[in-house]
This record gives sequence, structure tokens and C-alpha cells, in this order.
Amino acid sequence: MAEGTSWTDLLAYLIRSFILLRDVFGYALSGGVFLLIGIYSGHVHLQEDVFSIAGAYPPKWAIAIIVIALCYVSGHFVIAAVYSVPDAYGLIKKRFSTNSKEEKEEKQLQEASDLLVYRKEYPDIFIELDRRAIIALLRRGLAGSLVVGLAIFYCLYQHPRTLLALGALIMLFNAYTAGCHIGYMSKVTLRAAQTAKKNHT
Repeated sequence: MAEGTSWTDLLAYLIRSFILLRDVFGYALSGGVFLLIGIYSGHVHLQEDVFSIAGAYPPKWAIAIIVIALCYVSGHFVIAAVYSVPDAYGLIKKRFSTNSKEEKEEKQLQEASDLLVYRKEYPDIFIELDRRAIIALLRRGLAGSLVVGLAIFYCLYQHPRTLLALGALIMLFNAYTAGCHIGYMSKVTLRAAQTAKKNHT
């Protein structure tokens, strides 16, 4: 029984630890696939780029750090491009929705708040949900890296101005939606904290 409990605890610990790094893994893996497409297309020369940053004979740890950083930054762009489509659809749908916005937003806010409270109180219940969320994030990022990589390195690479303009628009739009999401999460977190405080008094 003790052995089974230890394996269960180990699995839960690994999943929770991976959750803390899921954004890093999602971005780095997506960016890595994106860069591999660029290398295969002949437009990205990773070895030359790394040496131009780290010097002629950089140590292996410096090369590893630079490559991971390049993958991570590239992954941010890939994920931003992937989420720009549903974010744009959500904004348009919200703008032209005929339903009661206040009532719907209040319901969503309460559900998100309850989720945070229950996750804090009963973390083991959410292990399977978190595992599936991690897999979904990785799949979304890998799919996006293929689509964005093909579009950039095989369609738009010969048009650098257009490519830079599209990239700037995507990142600006993502920054705007991220600001909205942070504001929403601030309300959710505050309500969850208030609920948790009431439950413990």
C-alpha cells in the first residue's frame, strides 16, 4: 500500500512540476520545430547565428543557452500567431453578441473563481485535467509551428517588409489581448482569494 501511495505521490509531483514549466516547454518545443523548418528551408543558419552571438569558440553551455533562448523567443511568436485567430473571433463575437453581457461575464467570472478555489483545496482532482491541458498546449504549439514555419519560410520570406509588418501586427494584437486577460484574471484571483478567506473564517 505504501509503495502504491509513493508512486501516486511521485506521479502527482511530476505533473505539478511540469505544469510549472508547461509554458517553457510549449514555447521552446514550438520554437524548436519552427527553427528546424527554417534550417531545412535554407533560410536559417543556426550555427552561424550562434557563433555571431557567442563568439568564434563558445563553450557548450553557452551554445545550449543561446539555442534554448532562440527557441523560446521563436515559440512566443508562434503561440501568439496561433492564439490570434481565436482571440480575434472572440472579440468579434463579444462585440456583436445580443445576449446579456453582464450576466454572462458574471457567470464566467464565478466559474473561473470557483475553479481556482477548488484547485487549491483539491489539487489531486485536477491532475488528469492538467495532464490533458499540457498535451493540448504542446499539440497546439507544434501545429502552429508547422503552419507558421511553412508560411514564413516558403511563402513570405522573399517579402521581408510584409513579413515584419504582419509579425508586428500579430504581436501588438497579442499584447492587447494579453492585457485584457490579465485584467480578467486579476478579478478572478481576487474573488477566489475572497472566497478562500470566507471559507477559512
